[in-house]
Amino acid sequence: MPFHISKVSIQNYRNFHDLSVDLFQKTVLVGENGSGKSNFINALRLVLDPSLPDTERYLEERDFWNGLSSPMQNKKEIIVSVEFQGFLDNDSMLCILGDFLISEDTARVTYRYFPNNRNEYEFIIFGGLEGENNFDYRVRKDIPLQILPPLRNAEHDLSQWRRSPLKPLINRFKFDNTDLSDLAENLNVLRNTIGNIPEINSLQTQINTRINSMVGENYSVNTSIGIGSTDTAKLIKSLRLYVDEHLTREIGEESLGICNVLYIALLMLNIESQEQLKEIVAIILAIEEPEAHLHPHLQRLVYRDFFLRTSPLILTTHSPHIVSVSPIKSLVNLKKTKSGTRGFSSAQLDISLQQIQDLERYIDATRGEIVFAKGVILVEGIAELYLVPRFAEILEIDLDASGITVCSAHGTDFKPYVKFLNSLGIPFVIITDGDPEIQHTGYNRCLKLIRLTNENAALKFEKCSKSLQIQLFTYYNIYMNESTLEKEIGTLNKDTFLQCFNDFGKRSDTLTKLDTALNTLTKKDSVTYLLTKIEEIGKGRFAQRLASYDLITPKYISKAIQSIVKWIKNS
Repeated sequence: MPFHISKVSIQNYRNFHDLSVDLFQKTVLVGENGSGKSNFINALRLVLDPSLPDTERYLEERDFWNGLSSPMQNKKEIIVSVEFQGFLDNDSMLCILGDFLISEDTARVTYRYFPNNRNEYEFIIFGGLEGENNFDYRVRKDIPLQILPPLRNAEHDLSQWRRSPLKPLINRFKFDNTDLSDLAENLNVLRNTIGNIPEINSLQTQINTRINSMVGENYSVNTSIGIGSTDTAKLIKSLRLYVDEHLTREIGEESLGICNVLYIALLMLNIESQEQLKEIVAIILAIEEPEAHLHPHLQRLVYRDFFLRTSPLILTTHSPHIVSVSPIKSLVNLKKTKSGTRGFSSAQLDISLQQIQDLERYIDATRGEIVFAKGVILVEGIAELYLVPRFAEILEIDLDASGITVCSAHGTDFKPYVKFLNSLGIPFVIITDGDPEIQHTGYNRCLKLIRLTNENAALKFEKCSKSLQIQLFTYYNIYMNESTLEKEIGTLNKDTFLQCFNDFGKRSDTLTKLDTALNTLTKKDSVTYLLTKIEEIGKGRFAQRLASYDLITPKYISKAIQSIVKWIKNS
């Protein structure tokens, strides 16, 4: 894997009491407001940002974790450690980080804020183990952390030379002074010509007369109207970016989204120029909330481009559209707890390449919200996607208000989803069918899921009766029926099922047979006939219509919904 930050540890800094989290080459930080995403970036700045003055590396008591009582009086320390991997094949990188090794393939740099012998707080930044090597500005300059803060006013920055990302790109060029002087002379002629236009001359006189009458000759200023300075040094600073080839449409005439795209493109050009000219060895780019004012398609296009870069990237986001194009192992979920923010990472997710690819295809923009969910209900298919939210509504539970997302695995292979959600610390329950008629029954499927976390429990379950297993599965957040979803709901809602079939125009003789089947769902043939007729309509379409009725909720679904709500409230 290319050069990247492989691990970050933070102690006693702002949201973080004792955080240690693994990172992938690209890192996408998610978490609710106040969980510490910006403070995570700020912690990295203490170690790696060459633009941060040392005065700002001296912290205050309010920078300590708020769970500490009088931290400076009690001589508490703030420690931020950053570990790097993927640099051994790069001679320039090895030259920089080789002195900071803590293992064969890992280098570490640490910021420590602590009281000295005079009980005055100071900081040190060192590489490797403490006391071995200083990590100074020259090193930070070679592998800098560059911050792109939330884009609140890209239009203003683009129009101001001092703040514009166009400035460093233009400053890289060495202009011919003769050419600039000739250009300045031509502009000066034009400037004088415009000033001689009668209307402009008249307005200029009116302005000067009005100022003189207002404040008198002692305070008056003599103004003129022109096209700007013709000084050669200022000519370059007057350059601006236009959004058409005829230099007629200024930045302010474009949308905020396009302004943001232009800003980001110029920033990336500057970074790429620095890399190509070897002004830096590698740059670590940190971007906060990059989705501001960007249409969903633009979000995906712009940040897919970022993810294709080989250099390290860290971004914070609330956007499922950005998550949808993020590498599955790039996600870090920050969660607030009473003992400080905890970090959960998918960087070490132990699933196959094929499962990773399946998950990345699955988590498109509509399902990317599971990464932001407080809890997830995993279900088998589209029927449950329509019916489980309806059952929650009947139970007077608002899933959105609870931060709960219903997620379909489009089948019965829950294993990669379970591992993924566990890696990010996201609570979940599973609603699944027993499928006793199928060779690989729901029982075996659930036992395999339990083995992921507790092999001994799975062995004990196998010795229990099937009915007892179903009850015990709930301890592992698995809620299984004894047969199928349709049988469970049909048994409790016979008349509603018939009405739903009638809505789809089923003939009277078919309705009679369905009535008989619904009254004898203990028989395999009846269940098969019911499922066949539902398949003729389409499971999703039938469930969508069924969800419009008042329904009696199967107990195993009620328990699953109530369980995840209780779990979230108590976490």
